[in-house]
Amino acid sequence: MLNISPSIASANQINLETIVRRLENMKIDNLHIDIEDGNFIPNITFGLRTIKNLREITDIPFSIHIMGYHPENYLHDLAEIGVDSITVNIEACNYPRKILNMIKSLNIKAGFAINPKTPIEQILYMSDDIDMVLIMTAEPDCCGQLFIREMLNKVEKLSRINHRKFKIWTDGGISKAELSDIYNVGADTAVLGREVFKNGKIEENIKSINKVLSDL
Repeated sequence: MLNISPSIASANQINLETIVRRLENMKIDNLHIDIEDGNFIPNITFGLRTIKNLREITDIPFSIHIMGYHPENYLHDLAEIGVDSITVNIEACNYPRKILNMIKSLNIKAGFAINPKTPIEQILYMSDDIDMVLIMTAEPDCCGQLFIREMLNKVEKLSRINHRKFKIWTDGGISKAELSDIYNVGADTAVLGREVFKNGKIEENIKSINKVLSDL
């Protein structure tokens, strides 16, 4: 079974509360929230205050992806807000094990994201302790974010690791057309942004996505 996690960075930001309510009505069981600092990658998305306000209106589990430098500055506040998991880009960490231990000490699921240029070997030494690996399937450069099919090789390589404990997530430029391939190479979750929120037709889009998932 391939799970989906809508990324609200792709949603219309004018009324996030209404959007979250609509996602709840569609029985979405995970919400992907990017924290982008405008330095590590060009874009700026959500701050802690917005995430806290969202938590006040929904019990949907939050999967946080910190795409910024100094991720340790966010961890305790996110724990107080009440998030389900925190994923940090390995490229932004001078001491990844320290970040991993900090997240785990807060009783939150911990993972690392890998940009397209980064080999998976950079995180394998922590594979027994992480809960998830997020493979970026597009360049997070805010320039169209087209799906890079070669990233499927990374997913497949990770999925072949014997006795792996971690889940494999994919994120970036994913449309319905890629879901079958992502599933077949062993991914557990696909983060979907534009495919869920395009044209504002959330309910229609999710029903269409679920039809594809049911046929996998």
